[in-house]
Amino acid sequence: MKFSYALLLAFLLVADADLSSTYGSNGQVPLKAPKQANLRNAEKCGFYGLKNGQVLSIKSSNFNKLTANNEECSWRVLGHRCQLKTSCPCFDVPETEGCGSDYLKISDTSSFSHTFCGESVPAGVYNSTSNIISISYRLDGRDLTNGFMCYVTCTGKGQRDPPALRSTADSCRV
Repeated sequence: MKFSYALLLAFLLVADADLSSTYGSNGQVPLKAPKQANLRNAEKCGFYGLKNGQVLSIKSSNFNKLTANNEECSWRVLGHRCQLKTSCPCFDVPETEGCGSDYLKISDTSSFSHTFCGESVPAGVYNSTSNIISISYRLDGRDLTNGFMCYVTCTGKGQRDPPALRSTADSCRV
């Protein structure tokens, strides 16, 4: 299935016409028992939309569980009227030649694409120049790993980054 940016743009234009019915009067997606006011969890691979001020937590299925999974998953995040920023404070993906069979890849549609494995770890914050961030994860199931956890934030102009984006490896302990 090929991703269609034109179809996505059309969806956003229609969805933007009446966001109050979807998001409520405060502009936030309704959450079940939130731990942090604007934190959402990506429960599975797929497409997620974020509004200004929201944070999406993306984790591998084996996050903080030392296992040897055979797994492949991709997430695509669309920011609505904001800049998307990605940080990955928790990272344990085995070293493979050229990061070919085990990897975490972070990219946007126009300015960057980075692939990580082993000692090549995602450090710092990756700022998208577009409104779409893609994160792909692959494990071949041969090595034990704790997986990863990343945060994608949707930050408006002049706004301070939310605490999740400023978190450190200390946040990797469950």
